[in-house]
Amino acid sequence: MNPDRYQRLMSLFEAVCDLPAADRHARLAQVRAEDPALAVELEEMLGADGEDLAFMATPELRCPVCQGAFADGAEFCPTHGSRLRPAILETDPMLGMVLDGRYRIDALLARGGMGVVYRGRQINVERDVAIKVLRQDRQHHPDVTRRFAREARIIAGLRHPNTLKLIDFGYTPLDTLYIVNPLLDGRALDTLITEDGPLDVPRTLSLMRQVVGALVEAHEQGIVHRDLKPANIFVERVGGQEVFKVLDFGVAKLSIESTDQTATGALVGTPAYMSPEQIEADRAIDGRSDLYSLGVVAYVCLTGVLPWPNVTPANVAMKHLHEAPAPLTGGLIGNDVPPVVAGLIMRLLAKDPARRPANAEALRAEIDALERGPMVTGEQPAQQIDPPSTRGGRR
Repeated sequence: MNPDRYQRLMSLFEAVCDLPAADRHARLAQVRAEDPALAVELEEMLGADGEDLAFMATPELRCPVCQGAFADGAEFCPTHGSRLRPAILETDPMLGMVLDGRYRIDALLARGGMGVVYRGRQINVERDVAIKVLRQDRQHHPDVTRRFAREARIIAGLRHPNTLKLIDFGYTPLDTLYIVNPLLDGRALDTLITEDGPLDVPRTLSLMRQVVGALVEAHEQGIVHRDLKPANIFVERVGGQEVFKVLDFGVAKLSIESTDQTATGALVGTPAYMSPEQIEADRAIDGRSDLYSLGVVAYVCLTGVLPWPNVTPANVAMKHLHEAPAPLTGGLIGNDVPPVVAGLIMRLLAKDPARRPANAEALRAEIDALERGPMVTGEQPAQQIDPPSTRGGRR
């Protein structure tokens, strides 16, 4: 992506985020009319950044009490005073649908740039599942449908316990692709940090070790995640242990593909967590790009903020490319991070991939060593006892 186009995309992203929800649909419609390819990138970026994209499907707003429809710009029903909601939330045709006689769609969980996630029920074994359905307005985009199907193929081949598993993949009665995953019980990492505050050092290292374990398997299969961020790491407790799972391989890159399955020069991922080589979209990337993203995630876990001061959606890419991260030592957070831990995270955030750990396996070995070290465990290093002095010779 050339710099001028990138700056236009980021300016649009920031402008749309600042608009009231009722005004966003009209602004996106204008972008679609002017540059359809740019509009697709913008919508995917909004979805990756956690924006609620229900407004993209329809501009119509309805009162949840009387179901009256209102034009753009209205916020409340004049009769009932209720806040208006996008009509799609009230008339979602997927709710109650049974897929392939096995999965019933029960409730909406989340919307994103590419898909809609529902709580569902696997009828034959009576268990709750998560069902991700490709958005209706995206099913005619060949690149999007290929990526959705590729995500199913990727996670079908991954078995690491810290990677979200695939249960099934198919087509809905509306001829739309769907993916079925286990329904996780917990919170996304970004929600956890927002609600509970930053993580301590041992917990952050545990997260890094578990996530990098998932990356070791993915990278061995030639898969680069490309969108590692707190929203794509889920935290749950299993058997009394905290487990971190890597989600969403929707924009992953497969090294076995002859060409990248995204538009040439397209910006893929979430800007706040992209590596420098990922931002410069014409550069080749490998697993070390995911290690950089993990470094940003670890920094946010420890501090609650991104590694650069005064960061905005419009300038974050320039920060990745040209500005050194703020130091983790020296009082940025309540308790200083041990220098050995801060040093590892700063190496992960190196602009040059050659200065990062060589691969995910090497990073895992470093994390294992840190977790056993006295600065993390709290143990005091053993003191060496000097042997008795023999000065003065034998007695």
